[in-house]
Amino acid sequence: MSGGAKNYFGELSFRKGETFKISVVSENDVELEIGILSITTEQVFSDIVKSGEGEFTITIPEAGEYRIYVSDKDEQSTNFVMKLSKAIEGPIV
Repeated sequence: MSGGAKNYFGELSFRKGETFKISVVSENDVELEIGILSITTEQVFSDIVKSGEGEFTITIPEAGEYRIYVSDKDEQSTNFVMKLSKAIEGPIV
């Protein structure tokens, strides 16, 4: 991912109150914002990973469709691996 870039991808359905865990490991020590984006409201629910590696759990605020959200807060580009507690069904784009 390019430095300063934002991206959202995939589509996941959630129920209100459901929990969703995201973990990320970046090959560079960059600051990443990771979370989910509501397709309906376009509101982002996220957390900042400051050391290139981190994990957090989101409690879904309302039922609906969401996308995975990633923002590279650093000027340096990086590659990373994300693990999600729920699989993305269908195309990732």
